[in-house]
Formats: sequence, structure tokens, C-alpha cells
Amino acid sequence: MKHLLTLFVLVAATLAATAQDPVRDALQRGLLAEESQRDLKAAAESYAEAVRAADAQRTVHATALFRLAEVQRRLGQTNEARANYLRVVREFGEQSNLVTLARKQVGTPETARVDRTFLNAQITEVRSGVERLRSVESELRDKFDHYRSMDRDRLTDVLAVNEPTPALTALKERRIEAEQRLTQLSTDFGPEHPERRKALVGIKELHELIDHEVVAILSAMESRIQEAHQGVDRQSARLKALEGELEKDRSDSATSLPATGNPRDDQRRLFAEEIDVAQEQLANVRKRVETGQASQDDLLRARREVLALQRQLAAVQPRMDLVDIALPKHFVSVLGLVARPGQVEMPSDHPMDLVEAIAVAGGFSPNAAQGKIRVRRGDVVERHAYGQALTNRVELQPGDLIMVDQSFILGL
Repeated sequence: MKHLLTLFVLVAATLAATAQDPVRDALQRGLLAEESQRDLKAAAESYAEAVRAADAQRTVHATALFRLAEVQRRLGQTNEARANYLRVVREFGEQSNLVTLARKQVGTPETARVDRTFLNAQITEVRSGVERLRSVESELRDKFDHYRSMDRDRLTDVLAVNEPTPALTALKERRIEAEQRLTQLSTDFGPEHPERRKALVGIKELHELIDHEVVAILSAMESRIQEAHQGVDRQSARLKALEGELEKDRSDSATSLPATGNPRDDQRRLFAEEIDVAQEQLANVRKRVETGQASQDDLLRARREVLALQRQLAAVQPRMDLVDIALPKHFVSVLGLVARPGQVEMPSDHPMDLVEAIAVAGGFSPNAAQGKIRVRRGDVVERHAYGQALTNRVELQPGDLIMVDQSFILGL
């Protein structure tokens, strides 16, 4: 009986803890303060709290994912474990300790190359995020300084257009009506008439309410500036961690092959490794061009860097066949409900299967139909369930199209 009571208490405590979502709670408080209470400063504080809670949850998420992979490995579920280790490395680059442990579990050469590709992609994405946040912060600061330089009446008019709130709009309308009424009363009565004096008091109160709302709008803008600045700091720290991980990976790769004692051979080896890195960066730029995040000029610069390294390698080994280090040509496409839909480069040293392709594409998104995965090869479409593919390999060929949750893919 005592054990049953203890179990009941533990289950109840677990349910109570899981029922509380700090991110959702903070977001709901922010919406309530913004839309119902018209308290913009409180809303900004609640939204900032939601962001901080979401960041904290990333640590919990990464730890849970790593522990799941560990348990799956001990249970002999090697494919599932490997996919989750890769997710830790790919999606939680700022969790350096967990990333290091996860990479040890999937530290084969082909996986290391895939991980380095993902690190480059993450660095590019995070760097773009830092630039966007800095742009937002700078724009907000410029607007805030501009607003602070205005006189009260001008500021009120500009905020009503550029930063409108329902409260400010309603107060301005009431003030216009009150001023029109005062004009009429001034025409009908003398300056000391009770009605006219009452109208003056009402206009003064409206001015005070408008001033209070203007202060609230500017305070909310200050909170947004601070939140953007904190976002820059967080993303910059994450970028630094990812760049450190990439540099460590390159250092490990450079020292993984012992020096031959022949300077010419060592130089050729280093050029080959640099070409590998440049090719990975070129593949990332190509994907960004396809999604509109990079220009053709960026693609040309990346390709020129690869060609320059290849020319240097040819100079120290003139008869070396450069076909082996040509640009990657073999891809499959993973579309639908995955974290990063698009083209996935196939490894050159082992056949890629369905499970690996989905892992490289970031794994399933929420609500993905894991039992409804379709593989199109030419005009032939095969249907597979993810659970079956974990035990029975579904090998892929260049040009295959993988579709997760067909209802979100038009025409297929």
C-alpha cells in the first residue's frame, strides 16, 4: 500500500509538472497584457520571459534527446540511436558537451564529413540570424532616438501612425471631440462658464492619459531594443560555439592523418582536406541560392575558391586525376514535413538509405506522417513506413524524391 501511494504521488507530481509550460504561460500573459490590459511594458516583459524560457528548454530538449539515443544504443536500436545522436550534433550546436559526446558515438569518417557540412550550414544560418537581429536593433534604436527628439504633440501624432495602439487611437479621437466641443462652448459662453471650465478639465485629463500611453509605447520599444540586443548576444554566443566546434573538427581532421615525412605528400594531403571543406561550403551556398538566401555571386565566389585550391593541388601533383575531388553531383530530395526540406548530398563512400536521408534532412517535423513516406524514382512511387525502414534498409539512388506527408506536397 505504501509503495502504491508513493507511486501515485510521483505520477501526480509528474503530471502537474508537465502540465506547466513556462513558454506558453509567459506568452499568454504577454497577450493578455497587450490586448486586454493595454499594458505594453508588462507585455514586453512577458514576451522576453517567454524567449528566455524557450532558450532554457533547448538545454532540456538536447539532454533528453541525447539520453534517448544512449538508451536506444544500449537496446541495440543502432539506427534510431545514430539518427538522434546526429540530431544533437546538428540542432544543438551550442550544447558543446553533449555535442562532443554525441559525435564520439557517430565518429566514423563519413559521419564526420556529414557533421561538418551541417556545422557549416548552421554557422551560415546563425550568422544570418545575428545580422538580422543587429539590423532590427539598429532600426529600433534609430526610431526610438528620433521619437525622443520630437515635441509632445508631434510625437503623439507620429506614434498614432507608426506605432498605433487601440488605446492611443481612442484617446486621440476623444481629444478631438473634446476640443471641438470646447470651441463650440467658447462661442456660446464666456470664459468662466461652468460648462466651458469642465470641458477644459476634461481635455487636460485626456492629455495626461495620452502622455501616459505615449510613455508606455516608448517603454515597450525600449524593451524590444533590449530583447533584440539580448538575442544578438545569445546568437553570437551560439555562433562562437559552432565556429569553435568546426575549428576543432578541422584540427582533428588535420591531425588524424600522420605526416608522411615527405613535405610534398603532406602538402598534397592538406590541399585535399582544404578542398573537402571548400566543397562543403559550396554545397551549402548552392542550397542557400535555391532557397533565395544567397545570390549567384555568392555561388561563383565559392566555386572560384574550390577551383583555386584544385589548381594549387594540381601544381604540386600535376598528374593527379582531379575527378576524385570534383564537385558533388549525387543528391536525393527530401520534401514535406522534415526540419530542412530540400536536396541532400549522397555520401560517396557508402550507399545512403531512407533513414539516413531523413536524419540528414533534420528528422521529422511535428505531425509528420511517419507511416506515409513515399519514394519516387522516375515514374515509380514506393510507399514505406519509417519503423520498417529502421530494420529493413531502403537504399536510395541519385535523383530519388522522398516525400513525407503527401497531403502537403502539391501534385504528388
